[in-house]
Amino acid sequence: MTRDEYLIRQHEFQPRGTAVPSAKLDDAKVRAAREEYERAQYAIRYIQQHYSVAGLARKYGVSVGAMEKVLNYSTWRHVQ
Repeated sequence: MTRDEYLIRQHEFQPRGTAVPSAKLDDAKVRAAREEYERAQYAIRYIQQHYSVAGLARKYGVSVGAMEKVLNYSTWRHVQ
């Protein structure tokens, strides 16, 4: 392999993962973090779909604008 080939492909020869001496993660921790992140993303999507202004408007059968006004006390101000 010539020097030019090595420079082009040098990333292939670098240590990765637990082979890096200063690595703080291992394979199990990476998998756990990715699973936790995916669960959190699912929860965020669920909350946005069901508890956002648009989600609540859809649930109660009103427009997004009407729901915004209700939530900001522009309308139905007398209801606590």
